[in-house]
Amino acid sequence: MQPVIRPSISHLEPGSRQTFAISGTGSSGFTWLVNGVPGGNRKVGTVTPEGQYCSPAKPTRGEILIEARASGGSPRRSWATVVFDSLSPFYRIQEFWDRKGEGEGRISTAHSICTDGADRLLIVDTTLSRIFRFTCHGDYLGEIGSGQGSGPGQLDGPRDAKVSRWGEIYVTDGNNGRIQVFDRDGRFLRSWARKGKAEAELLRPHALDIAPDGSVFVVDVDNSKVVAYDNEGRLLRSWGRPGTGPGEFQAPHGLAVDPNGDVFVAEYHGRVQKFTPEGQCLASFANPCREGQRTHGDYKYHAMNSDAWGNVYLMARDSLEGMVNSIDKYNNSGDFVARLTASAGGRQMTCEAAAVNQAGMLYVADSSKEHAGVSIFVPC
Repeated sequence: MQPVIRPSISHLEPGSRQTFAISGTGSSGFTWLVNGVPGGNRKVGTVTPEGQYCSPAKPTRGEILIEARASGGSPRRSWATVVFDSLSPFYRIQEFWDRKGEGEGRISTAHSICTDGADRLLIVDTTLSRIFRFTCHGDYLGEIGSGQGSGPGQLDGPRDAKVSRWGEIYVTDGNNGRIQVFDRDGRFLRSWARKGKAEAELLRPHALDIAPDGSVFVVDVDNSKVVAYDNEGRLLRSWGRPGTGPGEFQAPHGLAVDPNGDVFVAEYHGRVQKFTPEGQCLASFANPCREGQRTHGDYKYHAMNSDAWGNVYLMARDSLEGMVNSIDKYNNSGDFVARLTASAGGRQMTCEAAAVNQAGMLYVADSSKEHAGVSIFVPC
């Protein structure tokens, strides 16, 4: 059992206390942090070496992260969440920009979005088979790749993109059944996989993410599996098959890797499963369509992302409640934290995908028949 913090989520009043404890294998030799600060401080609250947290009398954020970081050179981190319900909502809309239309830098469908580490955004347009680059405020910076097609550097129905810490851009080239890699300037470097059902092949690669060790994890919707490659495209492992049991999938669409290298997979028909990098199922949560495990509505999960603190963000569509779209945030243990539903002026978001920067800002790919752009939220 991996080390975890208990309780994994606490709803507190300002100025109150909560004792946290580590359980699981190797649950000794940890340093306690609050919002990344060893021991915490007056602003975010303090935590003792024994795990007792004292919240601030006047918190400035509605959500606080308690962290236990392994000592002795291990990179393992564990998190718990403190929620101050009185400070809800936890995010506010800062900006929305729209680039719907035809011509240079104009978007048809904002299907996926990621950041490059410098708050420049890449937007994947599946309809146009193009990947656009913008500043975070919507200034057009160019494109990735060399147009639609099946040749090296060409794209056909791309679904997702991620930027590695060394600046390479990885793309799921959906209709071509492959992964393509570009340099930071958008020039083609290499590709791997082909369309098929073999272990290393892909039928409809949808989401991908890059682990801390550089491994590339890809979710394949039509093969109901996760495939792991090294960053040169050599097969490491794969797992999954159609079904509803642990390690089985129903149309898996979303994938995210946390700072520990654990892999989260969201199924379109509802459920998230958490795996070790080797494919061992650790937990499942957000089960809206499972009898006896229903948490809310009848949601479909199109995409997901993660952040530097192990949280995961689900792009959810509720087919029972007037097709309400939302971003549902869960912590690393699968506890529900917050939900965002409205954008600028109360306009309903489509929530195709989202990216999170190091400051916790959310960049949401938001498109419809009338608009295609980005809604930007800041934590508060």
